[in-house]
Amino acid sequence: MAIIVGLTGGIGSGKTTVMKHIETLGYKVYYADEAGKRIMEQPEMIRQVQNIFDEDVVDESGYLDRKRIASIVFNNPDKLTELNAVIHPAVARDFDKCIAELGKNEIVVKESAILFESGAYKNCDFTVLITAPEPVRIKRVVERDGISEEEVKNRINNQFSDAKKIKLSNFVVNNVDLTQTFFEIEMILKGILR
Repeated sequence: MAIIVGLTGGIGSGKTTVMKHIETLGYKVYYADEAGKRIMEQPEMIRQVQNIFDEDVVDESGYLDRKRIASIVFNNPDKLTELNAVIHPAVARDFDKCIAELGKNEIVVKESAILFESGAYKNCDFTVLITAPEPVRIKRVVERDGISEEEVKNRINNQFSDAKKIKLSNFVVNNVDLTQTFFEIEMILKGILR
């Protein structure tokens, strides 16, 4: 069985940047959030997700309107729970297929924004948390997504706090200086292989 390293971090922490660096190092990577988006384009999944909501969340092209869904679930924890109950098992099955052909001592790094919230960390051999100061995270997301500070704060408040995630993490990397972050990640992965 492959060595599964779960990598997570709150919105704006820089986890995707870190994952792209890990990929350039030659490690197998799995982006759970991207897999979720891909899975949400399947007709059966579209039907299941639409059934969760009272209002129409399918756009004019027949796909799920993820921005509309996000605006609903980030203000309605019950709907978020229902959505996760549909999406997470499908992503878990997709990940199992992805790692089925990997060797015993190969590392696969699984990125998930909600690794701890979803319970997926329980299936990882190690967990890495990417952190950054909240003002830095907010600034990054406002610039990247063009949304308001308030919207970013709402999303941050819908995820576990870094303090809670730190207790569940094997490794914590504070992502303020990218060169230092990349160095720490490389050391962590080399240490795991040893």
